Amino acid sequence: MTVFGKILVFMIMLLSVATGAMIVYVLTTRANWKAAYDDMKVKAEAAEVAYKKEKSAHDNDLKAIADTNSSKTTELETLKQQFTALQAQLAAKDKEIADAKATSVTDTTLVQKFESEMKQLREERDVMAKDNFKLQQELANQIIKTNAEKKLFVEAKLEAETLKSKLGNVSRELGDLQQRYNELETRSVFAGGASGTLSSSVLNPPAKPAPLNVSGKVVEVGTASSGLAVVSIGSDSGLSIGNVLIVYRDDLYLGELTLTQVEPKFSAGKFSPARSRYILQKGDPVTTGFSKGR
Repeated sequence: MTVFGKILVFMIMLLSVATGAMIVYVLTTRANWKAAYDDMKVKAEAAEVAYKKEKSAHDNDLKAIADTNSSKTTELETLKQQFTALQAQLAAKDKEIADAKATSVTDTTLVQKFESEMKQLREERDVMAKDNFKLQQELANQIIKTNAEKKLFVEAKLEAETLKSKLGNVSRELGDLQQRYNELETRSVFAGGASGTLSSSVLNPPAKPAPLNVSGKVVEVGTASSGLAVVSIGSDSGLSIGNVLIVYRDDLYLGELTLTQVEPKFSAGKFSPARSRYILQKGDPVTTGFSKGR
Protein backbone atom coordinates (compact mmCIF):
# COMPACT_ATOMS: atom_id res chain seq x y z
CA MET A 1 0.00 0.00 0.00
CA THR A 2 1.35 3.43 -0.94
CA VAL A 3 1.87 6.30 1.52
CA PHE A 4 -1.05 8.16 -0.03
CA GLY A 5 -3.29 5.11 0.55
CA LYS A 6 -2.23 4.93 4.18
CA ILE A 7 -2.92 8.63 4.63
CA LEU A 8 -6.36 8.21 2.99
CA VAL A 9 -7.21 5.26 5.28
CA PHE A 10 -6.09 7.30 8.32
CA MET A 11 -8.22 10.29 7.23
CA ILE A 12 -11.27 8.02 6.70
CA MET A 13 -10.74 6.52 10.17
CA LEU A 14 -10.64 10.01 11.75
CA LEU A 15 -13.78 11.04 9.85
CA SER A 16 -15.56 7.85 11.02
CA VAL A 17 -14.65 8.55 14.66
CA ALA A 18 -15.81 12.19 14.33
CA THR A 19 -19.09 11.13 12.68
CA GLY A 20 -19.70 8.51 15.40
CA ALA A 21 -19.06 11.13 18.10
CA MET A 22 -21.49 13.53 16.43
CA ILE A 23 -24.17 10.81 16.20
CA VAL A 24 -23.73 10.06 19.93
CA TYR A 25 -23.99 13.81 20.67
CA VAL A 26 -27.15 14.19 18.59
CA LEU A 27 -28.72 11.08 20.16
CA THR A 28 -28.00 12.41 23.66
CA THR A 29 -29.32 15.90 22.79
CA ARG A 30 -32.40 14.39 21.15
CA ALA A 31 -33.17 12.35 24.27
CA ASN A 32 -32.80 15.47 26.46
CA TRP A 33 -35.06 17.55 24.18
CA LYS A 34 -37.62 14.72 24.07
CA ALA A 35 -37.72 14.64 27.88
CA ALA A 36 -38.00 18.45 28.00
CA TYR A 37 -40.78 18.36 25.42
CA ASP A 38 -42.74 15.72 27.34
CA ASP A 39 -42.32 17.64 30.60
CA MET A 40 -43.37 20.94 28.96
CA LYS A 41 -46.36 19.21 27.34
CA VAL A 42 -47.54 17.83 30.71
CA LYS A 43 -47.10 21.27 32.32
CA ALA A 44 -48.94 22.98 29.46
CA GLU A 45 -51.84 20.51 29.66
CA ALA A 46 -52.01 20.95 33.45
CA ALA A 47 -51.88 24.74 33.06
CA GLU A 48 -54.65 24.60 30.44
CA VAL A 49 -56.84 22.48 32.73
CA ALA A 50 -56.18 24.86 35.65
CA TYR A 51 -56.84 27.83 33.38
CA LYS A 52 -60.19 26.39 32.22
CA LYS A 53 -61.15 25.60 35.82
CA GLU A 54 -60.15 29.10 36.94
CA LYS A 55 -62.02 30.64 34.00
CA SER A 56 -65.17 28.63 34.83
CA ALA A 57 -64.98 29.69 38.49
CA HIS A 58 -64.28 33.26 37.43
CA ASP A 59 -67.26 33.28 35.07
CA ASN A 60 -69.48 31.94 37.84
CA ASP A 61 -68.17 34.63 40.22
CA LEU A 62 -68.78 37.34 37.63
CA LYS A 63 -72.33 36.04 37.05
CA ALA A 64 -72.98 36.01 40.80
CA ILE A 65 -71.56 39.53 41.15
CA ALA A 66 -73.66 40.71 38.19
CA ASP A 67 -76.80 39.18 39.74
CA THR A 68 -75.96 40.80 43.09
CA ASN A 69 -75.34 44.19 41.43
CA SER A 70 -78.63 43.89 39.55
CA SER A 71 -80.46 43.04 42.79
CA LYS A 72 -78.80 45.92 44.65
CA THR A 73 -79.62 48.31 41.80
CA THR A 74 -83.26 47.19 41.78
CA GLU A 75 -83.43 47.57 45.54
CA LEU A 76 -81.84 51.01 45.29
CA GLU A 77 -84.39 52.10 42.67
CA THR A 78 -87.20 50.83 44.89
CA LEU A 79 -85.84 52.80 47.84
CA LYS A 80 -85.57 55.90 45.69
CA GLN A 81 -89.18 55.53 44.62
CA GLN A 82 -90.28 55.05 48.21
CA PHE A 83 -88.17 58.03 49.25
CA THR A 84 -89.80 60.17 46.53
CA ALA A 85 -93.24 59.02 47.66
CA LEU A 86 -92.43 59.96 51.26
CA GLN A 87 -91.23 63.35 50.12
CA ALA A 88 -94.53 63.85 48.31
CA GLN A 89 -96.47 62.75 51.40
CA LEU A 90 -94.42 65.13 53.55
CA ALA A 91 -95.12 67.98 51.18
CA ALA A 92 -98.82 67.13 51.25
CA LYS A 93 -98.81 67.15 55.08
CA ASP A 94 -97.00 70.49 55.07
CA LYS A 95 -99.67 71.84 52.75
CA GLU A 96 -102.44 70.47 54.99
CA ILE A 97 -100.91 72.12 58.04
CA ALA A 98 -100.48 75.37 56.16
CA ASP A 99 -104.08 75.20 54.97
CA ALA A 100 -105.25 74.44 58.50
CA LYS A 101 -103.36 77.39 59.91
CA ALA A 102 -104.59 79.63 57.09
CA THR A 103 -108.21 78.79 57.86
CA SER A 104 -107.56 79.35 61.58
CA VAL A 105 -108.19 75.76 62.56
CA THR A 106 -108.03 75.70 66.34
CA ASP A 107 -108.29 71.99 66.84
CA THR A 108 -105.07 71.28 68.75
CA THR A 109 -105.55 67.54 68.53
CA LEU A 110 -105.63 67.66 64.72
CA VAL A 111 -102.50 69.84 64.64
CA GLN A 112 -100.65 67.50 66.99
CA LYS A 113 -101.71 64.54 64.84
CA PHE A 114 -100.34 66.26 61.74
CA GLU A 115 -97.08 67.10 63.53
CA SER A 116 -96.76 63.52 64.78
CA GLU A 117 -97.28 62.18 61.29
CA MET A 118 -94.73 64.65 59.95
CA LYS A 119 -92.18 63.53 62.54
CA GLN A 120 -92.76 59.90 61.64
CA LEU A 121 -92.38 60.64 57.95
CA ARG A 122 -89.13 62.52 58.60
CA GLU A 123 -87.77 59.57 60.60
CA GLU A 124 -88.72 57.16 57.82
CA ARG A 125 -87.05 59.48 55.30
CA ASP A 126 -83.82 59.51 57.36
CA VAL A 127 -83.83 55.71 57.58
CA MET A 128 -84.36 55.49 53.83
CA ALA A 129 -81.47 57.88 53.25
CA LYS A 130 -79.15 55.76 55.41
CA ASP A 131 -80.21 52.58 53.57
CA ASN A 132 -79.61 54.36 50.27
CA PHE A 133 -76.08 55.33 51.31
CA LYS A 134 -75.35 51.79 52.53
CA LEU A 135 -76.48 50.29 49.22
CA GLN A 136 -74.29 52.72 47.28
CA GLN A 137 -71.26 51.64 49.36
CA GLU A 138 -72.04 47.94 48.76
CA LEU A 139 -72.35 48.58 45.02
CA ALA A 140 -68.97 50.37 44.98
CA ASN A 141 -67.36 47.43 46.82
CA GLN A 142 -68.86 45.00 44.29
CA ILE A 143 -67.38 47.04 41.42
CA ILE A 144 -63.92 46.97 43.07
CA LYS A 145 -64.19 43.20 43.56
CA THR A 146 -65.22 42.75 39.91
CA ASN A 147 -62.19 44.73 38.68
CA ALA A 148 -59.86 42.60 40.85
CA GLU A 149 -61.36 39.40 39.41
CA LYS A 150 -60.86 40.72 35.87
CA LYS A 151 -57.18 41.45 36.61
CA LEU A 152 -56.62 37.89 37.90
CA PHE A 153 -58.33 36.50 34.81
CA VAL A 154 -56.05 38.52 32.49
CA GLU A 155 -52.90 37.31 34.29
CA ALA A 156 -54.04 33.67 34.13
CA LYS A 157 -54.78 34.02 30.42
CA LEU A 158 -51.33 35.52 29.68
CA GLU A 159 -49.61 32.72 31.66
CA ALA A 160 -51.53 30.09 29.70
CA GLU A 161 -50.57 31.74 26.38
CA THR A 162 -46.91 31.80 27.55
CA LEU A 163 -46.92 28.06 28.27
CA LYS A 164 -48.55 27.32 24.91
CA SER A 165 -45.89 29.42 23.15
CA LYS A 166 -43.06 27.62 24.98
CA LEU A 167 -44.54 24.23 24.10
CA GLY A 168 -44.68 25.23 20.44
CA ASN A 169 -41.03 26.37 20.50
CA VAL A 170 -39.86 23.11 22.10
CA SER A 171 -41.89 21.10 19.56
CA ARG A 172 -40.33 22.96 16.62
CA GLU A 173 -36.80 22.59 18.01
CA LEU A 174 -37.41 18.88 18.64
CA GLY A 175 -38.51 18.49 15.02
CA ASP A 176 -35.34 20.22 13.77
CA LEU A 177 -33.21 17.99 15.97
CA GLN A 178 -35.04 14.87 14.69
CA GLN A 179 -34.37 15.95 11.10
CA ARG A 180 -30.63 16.46 11.79
CA TYR A 181 -30.48 13.08 13.51
CA ASN A 182 -32.12 11.37 10.51
CA GLU A 183 -29.60 12.99 8.16
CA LEU A 184 -26.65 11.73 10.24
CA GLU A 185 -28.20 8.28 10.64
CA THR A 186 -28.68 7.78 6.89
CA ARG A 187 -25.25 9.15 5.93
CA SER A 188 -22.66 6.51 5.03
CA VAL A 189 -19.45 6.51 7.02
CA PHE A 190 -17.41 6.80 3.82
CA ALA A 191 -19.79 9.11 1.93
CA GLY A 192 -18.20 12.31 0.65
CA GLY A 193 -14.61 11.36 1.53
CA ALA A 194 -12.48 14.01 3.10
CA SER A 195 -14.67 16.76 1.69
CA GLY A 196 -17.78 15.76 3.77
CA THR A 197 -18.94 18.40 6.28
CA LEU A 198 -21.50 18.37 9.09
CA SER A 199 -24.43 20.75 9.45
CA SER A 200 -23.54 24.11 10.89
CA SER A 201 -26.57 23.87 13.20
CA VAL A 202 -24.95 20.85 14.93
CA LEU A 203 -21.63 22.64 15.36
CA ASN A 204 -23.43 25.78 16.50
CA PRO A 205 -25.84 24.86 19.35
CA PRO A 206 -29.16 26.74 19.78
CA ALA A 207 -29.27 30.12 21.48
CA LYS A 208 -29.22 30.25 25.29
CA PRO A 209 -32.82 30.37 26.64
CA ALA A 210 -33.90 33.83 27.78
CA PRO A 211 -34.62 34.35 31.52
CA LEU A 212 -38.25 34.61 32.60
CA ASN A 213 -39.97 37.84 33.73
CA VAL A 214 -37.87 40.06 31.44
CA SER A 215 -40.20 42.71 29.99
CA GLY A 216 -39.87 45.67 27.66
CA LYS A 217 -41.73 47.60 24.95
CA VAL A 218 -41.73 47.96 21.19
CA VAL A 219 -39.87 51.21 20.34
CA GLU A 220 -39.75 51.02 16.53
CA VAL A 221 -41.94 49.22 13.96
CA GLY A 222 -41.05 48.48 10.32
CA THR A 223 -43.47 48.00 7.45
CA ALA A 224 -46.33 45.49 7.85
CA SER A 225 -44.85 43.31 5.08
CA SER A 226 -41.38 43.12 6.70
CA GLY A 227 -42.67 42.44 10.22
CA LEU A 228 -39.47 43.93 11.68
CA ALA A 229 -39.49 45.64 15.08
CA VAL A 230 -37.08 47.01 17.71
CA VAL A 231 -37.62 46.45 21.46
CA SER A 232 -36.15 48.17 24.52
CA ILE A 233 -34.33 45.13 26.01
CA GLY A 234 -31.13 43.39 24.90
CA SER A 235 -28.13 41.34 26.00
CA ASP A 236 -27.88 43.30 29.29
CA SER A 237 -31.20 41.63 30.17
CA GLY A 238 -29.93 38.14 29.24
CA LEU A 239 -31.29 38.00 25.68
CA SER A 240 -29.52 36.42 22.70
CA ILE A 241 -30.19 35.85 18.99
CA GLY A 242 -32.92 33.27 18.46
CA ASN A 243 -34.83 34.08 21.66
CA VAL A 244 -38.61 34.43 21.23
CA LEU A 245 -40.52 37.26 22.98
CA ILE A 246 -44.27 37.26 23.65
CA VAL A 247 -46.09 40.38 22.39
CA TYR A 248 -49.43 41.41 23.93
CA ARG A 249 -51.70 44.41 24.42
CA ASP A 250 -53.83 44.58 27.61
CA ASP A 251 -55.28 41.03 27.79
CA LEU A 252 -54.81 40.30 24.04
CA TYR A 253 -52.05 37.91 22.89
CA LEU A 254 -50.69 39.43 19.64
CA GLY A 255 -47.96 36.94 18.65
CA GLU A 256 -44.19 36.31 18.89
CA LEU A 257 -41.05 38.32 18.07
CA THR A 258 -38.01 36.20 17.13
CA LEU A 259 -34.76 38.10 17.77
CA THR A 260 -32.31 38.34 14.86
CA GLN A 261 -30.02 41.06 16.27
CA VAL A 262 -29.20 41.69 19.95
CA GLU A 263 -27.38 44.70 21.36
CA PRO A 264 -26.74 45.54 25.07
CA LYS A 265 -29.68 47.97 25.38
CA PHE A 266 -32.01 46.96 22.54
CA SER A 267 -32.85 44.10 20.17
CA ALA A 268 -34.41 43.67 16.73
CA GLY A 269 -36.42 40.82 15.35
CA LYS A 270 -39.25 39.60 13.11
CA PHE A 271 -42.86 39.62 14.35
CA SER A 272 -45.12 36.60 13.73
CA PRO A 273 -48.77 37.58 14.50
CA ALA A 274 -51.09 35.09 16.19
CA ARG A 275 -53.76 36.21 13.68
CA SER A 276 -53.33 37.94 10.34
CA ARG A 277 -55.32 40.98 11.44
CA TYR A 278 -53.03 41.72 14.42
CA ILE A 279 -50.67 44.67 13.73
CA LEU A 280 -47.67 45.58 15.89
CA GLN A 281 -47.65 49.11 17.37
CA LYS A 282 -45.16 51.26 19.26
CA GLY A 283 -45.56 50.83 23.00
CA ASP A 284 -46.85 47.24 22.84
CA PRO A 285 -45.42 45.29 25.83
CA VAL A 286 -43.11 42.30 25.24
CA THR A 287 -41.91 39.65 27.71
CA THR A 288 -39.84 36.47 27.80
CA GLY A 289 -42.59 34.76 29.82
CA PHE A 290 -44.05 34.61 33.30
CA SER A 291 -42.90 32.30 36.09
CA LYS A 292 -45.51 30.65 38.33
CA GLY A 293 -44.41 32.82 41.22
CA ARG A 294 -45.42 35.95 39.34
